[in-house]
Amino acid sequence: FNPVHAMPLVEIIRGENTSDETIAAVCAYALGLGKKPIVVNDCPGFLVNRVLFAMLFGLEIMISEGADFQQVDKVMEGWGLPMGPAYLMDVIGIDTINHCYPVMIDGLPQRFVKTADLWPTESIYQAERLGQKNARGYYSYELNEKGKPSKAVDETVVKMFADLYGEAKLVDADEIVDRLMIAMAMEMVHCLEEGVVAEANKDGSIYVDPSTPLNKVKEAISHEKVHIDQMNRGDLDYDDQNVYWKGKVYKRSKMNEGAKSLPWEKEAYKKQ
Repeated sequence: FNPVHAMPLVEIIRGENTSDETIAAVCAYALGLGKKPIVVNDCPGFLVNRVLFAMLFGLEIMISEGADFQQVDKVMEGWGLPMGPAYLMDVIGIDTINHCYPVMIDGLPQRFVKTADLWPTESIYQAERLGQKNARGYYSYELNEKGKPSKAVDETVVKMFADLYGEAKLVDADEIVDRLMIAMAMEMVHCLEEGVVAEANKDGSIYVDPSTPLNKVKEAISHEKVHIDQMNRGDLDYDDQNVYWKGKVYKRSKMNEGAKSLPWEKEAYKKQ
Protein backbone atom coordinates (compact mmCIF):
# COMPACT_ATOMS: atom_id res chain seq x y z
CA PHE A 1 0.00 0.00 0.00
CA ASN A 2 1.12 3.53 -0.74
CA PRO A 3 3.16 5.22 0.42
CA VAL A 4 5.17 2.03 0.77
CA HIS A 5 7.67 3.44 3.27
CA ALA A 6 4.85 4.49 5.63
CA MET A 7 2.26 1.73 5.22
CA PRO A 8 3.26 -1.61 6.77
CA LEU A 9 0.19 -3.55 5.65
CA VAL A 10 0.62 -6.28 3.02
CA GLU A 11 -2.27 -8.43 1.84
CA ILE A 12 -1.24 -12.02 1.11
CA ILE A 13 -3.86 -13.44 -1.24
CA ARG A 14 -4.62 -17.13 -0.94
CA GLY A 15 -5.74 -18.58 -4.24
CA GLU A 16 -7.71 -21.77 -4.74
CA ASN A 17 -4.55 -23.88 -5.06
CA THR A 18 -2.18 -21.94 -2.82
CA SER A 19 -0.44 -24.22 -0.33
CA ASP A 20 0.04 -23.45 3.35
CA GLU A 21 3.79 -23.65 2.78
CA THR A 22 3.62 -20.89 0.18
CA ILE A 23 1.52 -18.68 2.43
CA ALA A 24 3.94 -19.22 5.33
CA ALA A 25 6.96 -18.40 3.15
CA VAL A 26 5.43 -15.18 1.81
CA CYS A 27 4.31 -14.09 5.28
CA ALA A 28 7.79 -14.72 6.66
CA TYR A 29 9.30 -12.69 3.83
CA ALA A 30 6.91 -9.78 4.49
CA LEU A 31 7.68 -9.88 8.22
CA GLY A 32 11.37 -9.81 7.38
CA LEU A 33 10.76 -6.56 5.52
CA GLY A 34 9.12 -5.09 8.60
CA LYS A 35 5.65 -5.35 7.11
CA LYS A 36 2.35 -6.46 8.64
CA PRO A 37 1.02 -9.37 6.53
CA ILE A 38 -2.60 -10.44 6.59
CA VAL A 39 -3.80 -13.53 4.74
CA VAL A 40 -6.87 -12.82 2.61
CA ASN A 41 -8.89 -15.28 0.55
CA ASP A 42 -9.43 -14.30 -3.06
CA CYS A 43 -12.54 -12.14 -3.61
CA PRO A 44 -13.46 -8.86 -5.32
CA GLY A 45 -11.46 -6.09 -3.71
CA PHE A 46 -9.69 -8.55 -1.39
CA LEU A 47 -10.06 -7.04 2.12
CA VAL A 48 -8.84 -3.46 2.22
CA ASN A 49 -10.37 -2.24 -1.03
CA ARG A 50 -13.56 -4.19 -0.48
CA VAL A 51 -14.08 -2.37 2.80
CA LEU A 52 -12.87 0.96 1.39
CA PHE A 53 -15.23 0.80 -1.57
CA ALA A 54 -18.18 0.47 0.81
CA MET A 55 -17.38 4.03 1.87
CA LEU A 56 -16.72 5.24 -1.69
CA PHE A 57 -20.07 3.90 -2.88
CA GLY A 58 -21.68 5.79 -0.02
CA LEU A 59 -19.99 9.00 -1.17
CA GLU A 60 -21.20 8.53 -4.75
CA ILE A 61 -24.76 8.06 -3.54
CA MET A 62 -24.67 11.06 -1.20
CA ILE A 63 -23.30 13.39 -3.89
CA SER A 64 -25.89 12.16 -6.38
CA GLU A 65 -28.53 13.02 -3.74
CA GLY A 66 -27.16 16.57 -3.57
CA ALA A 67 -24.57 16.41 -0.78
CA ASP A 68 -21.50 18.65 -0.94
CA PHE A 69 -18.36 16.50 -1.37
CA GLN A 70 -16.24 19.22 0.25
CA GLN A 71 -18.38 19.07 3.38
CA VAL A 72 -18.21 15.27 3.39
CA ASP A 73 -14.41 15.42 3.20
CA LYS A 74 -14.20 17.96 6.03
CA VAL A 75 -16.56 15.98 8.26
CA MET A 76 -14.73 12.70 7.71
CA GLU A 77 -11.32 14.28 8.25
CA GLY A 78 -12.61 15.90 11.44
CA TRP A 79 -13.95 12.52 12.51
CA GLY A 80 -10.53 10.94 12.18
CA LEU A 81 -9.73 9.89 8.61
CA PRO A 82 -6.37 11.13 7.28
CA MET A 83 -8.18 12.40 4.18
CA GLY A 84 -11.77 12.58 3.05
CA PRO A 85 -13.13 10.10 0.50
CA ALA A 86 -13.23 12.53 -2.45
CA TYR A 87 -9.67 13.67 -1.77
CA LEU A 88 -8.62 10.03 -1.36
CA MET A 89 -10.02 9.15 -4.78
CA ASP A 90 -7.95 11.94 -6.31
CA VAL A 91 -4.86 10.46 -4.66
CA ILE A 92 -5.66 6.92 -5.79
CA GLY A 93 -6.56 8.08 -9.31
CA ILE A 94 -10.01 8.70 -10.75
CA ASP A 95 -9.25 6.35 -13.64
CA THR A 96 -8.28 3.59 -11.20
CA ILE A 97 -11.48 4.06 -9.21
CA ASN A 98 -13.61 3.85 -12.35
CA HIS A 99 -11.77 0.70 -13.41
CA CYS A 100 -12.50 -0.92 -10.03
CA TYR A 101 -16.19 -0.06 -9.72
CA PRO A 102 -17.43 -2.68 -12.24
CA VAL A 103 -15.37 -5.33 -10.43
CA MET A 104 -17.20 -4.62 -7.18
CA ILE A 105 -20.62 -4.29 -8.83
CA ASP A 106 -20.25 -7.54 -10.78
CA GLY A 107 -18.58 -9.45 -7.95
CA LEU A 108 -20.83 -8.38 -5.06
CA PRO A 109 -24.14 -7.37 -6.65
CA GLN A 110 -26.15 -7.90 -3.45
CA ARG A 111 -24.74 -4.70 -1.93
CA PHE A 112 -22.55 -2.86 -4.42
CA VAL A 113 -25.26 -1.38 -6.61
CA LYS A 114 -25.00 1.60 -8.92
CA THR A 115 -27.87 3.94 -8.05
CA ALA A 116 -27.61 6.60 -10.79
CA ASP A 117 -27.07 6.57 -14.53
CA LEU A 118 -23.96 8.70 -14.12
CA TRP A 119 -22.09 8.68 -10.86
CA PRO A 120 -20.02 11.70 -9.78
CA THR A 121 -16.66 10.00 -10.25
CA GLU A 122 -17.70 8.82 -13.70
CA SER A 123 -18.56 12.38 -14.71
CA ILE A 124 -15.17 13.56 -13.49
CA TYR A 125 -13.43 10.80 -15.40
CA GLN A 126 -15.33 11.61 -18.59
CA ALA A 127 -14.08 15.19 -18.22
CA GLU A 128 -10.52 13.76 -18.30
CA ARG A 129 -9.91 14.68 -14.69
CA LEU A 130 -7.75 11.87 -13.30
CA GLY A 131 -6.89 13.26 -9.87
CA GLN A 132 -3.48 14.29 -8.66
CA LYS A 133 -1.76 12.57 -11.60
CA ASN A 134 -2.96 15.29 -14.00
CA ALA A 135 -3.66 17.94 -11.33
CA ARG A 136 -7.43 17.80 -11.89
CA GLY A 137 -9.93 15.58 -10.13
CA TYR A 138 -12.51 16.39 -7.47
CA TYR A 139 -10.07 19.18 -6.64
CA SER A 140 -7.41 20.99 -8.62
CA TYR A 141 -3.75 20.72 -7.60
CA GLU A 142 -0.63 22.86 -7.67
CA LEU A 143 2.77 22.13 -6.21
CA ASN A 144 3.42 23.89 -2.92
CA GLU A 145 6.74 25.25 -1.66
CA LYS A 146 7.77 21.73 -0.65
CA GLY A 147 7.09 20.38 -4.14
CA LYS A 148 4.02 18.41 -3.04
CA PRO A 149 0.55 18.71 -4.62
CA SER A 150 -1.75 21.04 -2.72
CA LYS A 151 -5.49 20.80 -3.34
CA ALA A 152 -7.86 23.66 -4.01
CA VAL A 153 -11.59 23.93 -4.66
CA ASP A 154 -12.36 23.76 -8.37
CA GLU A 155 -15.52 25.59 -9.37
CA THR A 156 -15.67 23.54 -12.57
CA VAL A 157 -16.51 20.45 -10.51
CA VAL A 158 -18.94 22.34 -8.29
CA LYS A 159 -20.83 23.51 -11.38
CA MET A 160 -20.69 20.05 -12.98
CA PHE A 161 -22.34 18.47 -9.95
CA ALA A 162 -24.88 21.29 -9.66
CA ASP A 163 -25.92 20.66 -13.27
CA LEU A 164 -26.16 16.91 -12.68
CA TYR A 165 -27.61 16.68 -9.17
CA GLY A 166 -28.79 20.15 -8.20
CA GLU A 167 -27.18 22.76 -5.98
CA ALA A 168 -25.17 21.17 -3.17
CA LYS A 169 -26.77 21.24 0.26
CA LEU A 170 -25.37 20.71 3.71
CA VAL A 171 -26.01 17.38 5.42
CA ASP A 172 -26.00 16.63 9.15
CA ALA A 173 -22.50 15.53 10.16
CA ASP A 174 -23.78 12.46 12.01
CA GLU A 175 -25.61 11.32 8.91
CA ILE A 176 -22.41 11.60 6.86
CA VAL A 177 -20.45 9.53 9.37
CA ASP A 178 -23.15 6.89 9.71
CA ARG A 179 -23.74 6.45 6.01
CA LEU A 180 -20.05 6.02 5.23
CA MET A 181 -18.44 4.39 8.26
CA ILE A 182 -21.17 1.98 9.29
CA ALA A 183 -21.20 0.66 5.72
CA MET A 184 -17.45 0.02 6.04
CA ALA A 185 -17.88 -1.64 9.41
CA MET A 186 -20.63 -3.92 8.16
CA GLU A 187 -18.58 -4.90 5.12
CA MET A 188 -15.90 -5.98 7.59
CA VAL A 189 -18.55 -8.17 9.17
CA HIS A 190 -19.31 -9.75 5.80
CA CYS A 191 -15.60 -10.42 5.30
CA LEU A 192 -15.52 -12.30 8.60
CA GLU A 193 -18.68 -14.23 7.85
CA GLU A 194 -17.50 -15.26 4.39
CA GLY A 195 -14.05 -16.29 5.56
CA VAL A 196 -12.24 -13.59 3.55
CA VAL A 197 -10.15 -13.22 6.68
CA ALA A 198 -9.94 -15.90 9.33
CA GLU A 199 -10.79 -13.87 12.42
CA ALA A 200 -10.89 -10.47 14.03
CA ASN A 201 -8.34 -9.28 16.55
CA LYS A 202 -9.00 -10.07 20.19
CA ASP A 203 -10.39 -6.59 20.73
CA GLY A 204 -13.01 -7.18 18.05
CA SER A 205 -11.37 -5.13 15.31
CA ILE A 206 -10.09 -6.16 11.90
CA TYR A 207 -6.66 -4.84 11.01
CA VAL A 208 -7.20 -2.92 7.79
CA ASP A 209 -4.73 -0.09 7.36
CA PRO A 210 -2.51 1.91 9.70
CA SER A 211 -4.15 5.13 8.51
CA THR A 212 -7.68 3.90 9.25
CA PRO A 213 -8.85 4.93 12.73
CA LEU A 214 -10.14 1.54 13.81
CA ASN A 215 -10.98 2.86 17.25
CA LYS A 216 -13.41 5.17 15.49
CA VAL A 217 -14.89 2.29 13.52
CA LYS A 218 -15.38 0.33 16.73
CA GLU A 219 -17.01 3.36 18.34
CA ALA A 220 -19.51 3.55 15.49
CA ILE A 221 -20.28 -0.13 15.80
CA SER A 222 -20.49 -0.06 19.58
CA HIS A 223 -22.79 2.95 19.39
CA GLU A 224 -25.28 0.80 17.54
CA LYS A 225 -24.76 -2.14 19.95
CA VAL A 226 -23.08 -4.22 17.26
CA HIS A 227 -19.87 -6.03 18.18
CA ILE A 228 -17.74 -7.46 15.40
CA ASP A 229 -16.53 -10.42 17.46
CA GLN A 230 -20.16 -11.57 17.88
CA MET A 231 -21.07 -11.27 14.22
CA ASN A 232 -21.98 -14.56 12.68
CA ARG A 233 -25.03 -16.06 11.05
CA GLY A 234 -26.49 -17.08 14.36
CA ASP A 235 -26.21 -13.65 15.95
CA LEU A 236 -27.29 -11.30 13.17
CA ASP A 237 -30.37 -11.49 11.01
CA TYR A 238 -30.33 -9.34 7.91
CA ASP A 239 -31.32 -9.37 4.27
CA ASP A 240 -28.35 -9.87 1.94
CA GLN A 241 -30.19 -7.92 -0.74
CA ASN A 242 -30.02 -4.75 1.33
CA VAL A 243 -27.84 -1.92 0.12
CA TYR A 244 -26.06 -0.27 3.03
CA TRP A 245 -26.45 3.27 1.89
CA LYS A 246 -29.94 3.34 0.34
CA GLY A 247 -31.96 0.21 1.05
CA LYS A 248 -33.71 -1.18 4.07
CA VAL A 249 -31.84 -0.99 7.34
CA TYR A 250 -30.44 -4.03 9.08
CA LYS A 251 -32.61 -5.85 11.59
CA ARG A 252 -31.24 -6.68 15.01
CA SER A 253 -31.11 -10.14 16.49
CA LYS A 254 -32.18 -10.91 20.04
CA MET A 255 -28.73 -10.02 21.36
CA ASN A 256 -29.39 -6.45 20.21
CA GLU A 257 -33.04 -6.29 21.14
CA GLY A 258 -34.18 -2.75 21.54
CA ALA A 259 -31.34 -1.24 19.51
CA LYS A 260 -32.42 1.40 17.03
CA SER A 261 -32.24 0.87 13.29
CA LEU A 262 -29.11 1.83 11.43
CA PRO A 263 -29.84 4.85 9.24
CA TRP A 264 -28.02 4.08 5.98
CA GLU A 265 -30.67 5.63 3.81
CA LYS A 266 -31.71 9.23 3.79
CA GLU A 267 -35.35 8.33 4.42
CA ALA A 268 -34.46 6.63 7.70
CA TYR A 269 -33.34 9.96 9.12
CA LYS A 270 -36.67 11.54 8.28
CA LYS A 271 -38.44 8.87 10.33
CA GLN A 272 -36.43 9.46 13.49
